[in-house]
Amino acid sequence: MKIQVSIPKSNGHFQMTVGFAKIFVMRSAKSCIKRFLKHAFALDSKIIGVIFNWSNMTDRQTGRPYTRDMARDKAYEHVFERIQAVASDRQEVALVICDLEGDTKKTRERVKKTFELVRKGSPYKSLKNIYQHVWPVDSRYHAGIQVADLCMGITGCMVAGARKYAQRYWDALRGHFLVLGNLDEPQKWGLSILPTPVREHFLSEYNPYCWKHRQNRRG
Repeated sequence: MKIQVSIPKSNGHFQMTVGFAKIFVMRSAKSCIKRFLKHAFALDSKIIGVIFNWSNMTDRQTGRPYTRDMARDKAYEHVFERIQAVASDRQEVALVICDLEGDTKKTRERVKKTFELVRKGSPYKSLKNIYQHVWPVDSRYHAGIQVADLCMGITGCMVAGARKYAQRYWDALRGHFLVLGNLDEPQKWGLSILPTPVREHFLSEYNPYCWKHRQNRRG
């Protein structure tokens, strides 16, 4: 069985979840979000998310400030590294499903970029367990992307400090973020947040991995 990975369209930050979801018919979305998430995670789904405050980031090699497009490309790299960690751990092949980029040209460019990324690997990992490239679909007809959007919409709001509505759903996500094996390897942590001070504050304040004790954390 292949691992299916769903990536929704980004709105200011990049977001995704590993897993597979059924479609649930709900009379009231607001009253059923927690139930919806409970059913999704019953399918052994794990969350991988990348959230970049790119306006406060600079490229390490060139020193140039990040643009939205640079941040999005780097976010795909971080996500693919974490997908590779899951696929390798389970000795499976990962099929990555993504939302359309907005128009045909941009969608084709994303497929091309991810094909090159998988072929060459990231600076830190081979991506040999990922099948070819991202496979774009219309998110209106793909439940996995809808779940991904919900999970990382909540997480993104929590990281950004817009917690008025997200806070009530946060406990439904905590403990479902991917953690694999050696905690000294950032690519095995499900949630990648940059810049580093934002990440460290969020991890200590909201404990997405449900740690019982403080420990040396990276990600």
